[in-house]
Amino acid sequence: MCEILHKYRVGLALWAAALALAACGTAPAGSHRAGLVVVHGDGSVQTACVDFSQAEISGLELLDQSGLDYQLDATNPMGALVCKVGAEGCDFPAQDCLCQCSLGQTCRYWGYFNRQAGTDWVYAVSGPSSQKVRDGDVDAWVWLTGDEASQSVPPELTNLGFDQICGPNSS
Repeated sequence: MCEILHKYRVGLALWAAALALAACGTAPAGSHRAGLVVVHGDGSVQTACVDFSQAEISGLELLDQSGLDYQLDATNPMGALVCKVGAEGCDFPAQDCLCQCSLGQTCRYWGYFNRQAGTDWVYAVSGPSSQKVRDGDVDAWVWLTGDEASQSVPPELTNLGFDQICGPNSS
């Protein structure tokens, strides 16, 4: 009799754990994907497809999970600033994150763009910490000059979407 009760108790505990996970909305690992594009100053393009299990992650988490080498100023009062991707940008904290925006020189920095599933590219109005990325979305970091920020989407991004970076979305 004790053996039957023990089996029942173990089964009930497993069932309760499964129910708790379902209530939390935990998705299986890798059930969501988002793309990341980096457009360097020489026009070369680098892409990554990132798997994640949450319903959404921040743009900063997407960049971090991409495996790309980058430097960040997380102390900026306006939100995190990307200072450098690969070899391009400023060596924060040894240099100011916007070291190439000093007086007397053309301002160069990492511009942030977003493309939500089924929409066009837009210049991000918020930083990567507050940007929400969901399944099928794509973020881009573009090394550009300050006067390009108000212009249209860089031509390197025009034909890049989720399917070109990650393949067809099966969800």
